[in-house]
This record gives sequence, C-alpha cells and structure tokens, in this order.
Amino acid sequence: MEEETAIRQWYQHHADGTEPELEKYFNTLTDFSEIVPNQDFKVKLPENTPVRRISKASVINFSNLQRVVAALIMVFGLSVVWQMQTADKEPEEVAVSKLEIEQSYEEAKAALLLIAAKLNKGKNTVSELNRFSLTTERVKNKK
Repeated sequence: MEEETAIRQWYQHHADGTEPELEKYFNTLTDFSEIVPNQDFKVKLPENTPVRRISKASVINFSNLQRVVAALIMVFGLSVVWQMQTADKEPEEVAVSKLEIEQSYEEAKAALLLIAAKLNKGKNTVSELNRFSLTTERVKNKK
C-alpha cells in the first residue's frame, strides 16, 4: 500500500513524464546539436579507395579445440608410456655360445650354396633358350 501511494504521488508531480535530474542530461545533449562546423573546414576523401566488405568476426569453436587438445594429450601420453615400456626391456642375447655361432654360420653357408646352385641351373636354362632363339632365327631367315 505504501508503495502504491508513493508511485501515485510521483506520477502526480511528474504528470508530463519529466524528471528534473534527467532533464539536465537531455539539455546537455541538445546543446551539442547546436554545434556547427567552421565554414573553412573541408574533408577531402581519397579517390578510388577500394571498399571491402567487413566480414563477421571468426568464432572459435571451443568444443573442436577441446577435442584437438584431448587428442594431442592422449598421443603424447601414449608415446611416453610406449617409450617407458621399450626402455625397460634388456636386449636379448642372440648367440650364447661359440657352438651356436658355428651352427648358424653353417646354416647360412648351406643356404647360400643352395641359392648359388639354383642360379647356376638358371644360367644353363637361359643358355638353352638362347640356342633355341638362334635356331628359330636361322629357320626364319632361310625361308
């Protein structure tokens, strides 16, 4: 009830809708409207100035940025874990004794000899093919 009476009294005093405190600000603004530039003042704009359209400000999508950062953190973490696991392993011994070294040498020697024998057979086959092609050329030339 007190509020309603206070509001009624305020509207009765300010029936035209003006308030003395606000009026001084509006009067100041009207003073600025009376300002006129000097007659000698001329604004010269540059000619043939290209006009470009102002684009909208780019918006950073933080959800995508968060995904990228999370992926980078995960890759970095996995690489650190992988490095730690590989660093803990000691190198395995390939040959324990001289006997194992000699056995592996003999196996490699046997494999290389087998490959050499297969290559030699290939040379014989190629030479026979060469003889066959020479013979077919002689037959063609005699016709």
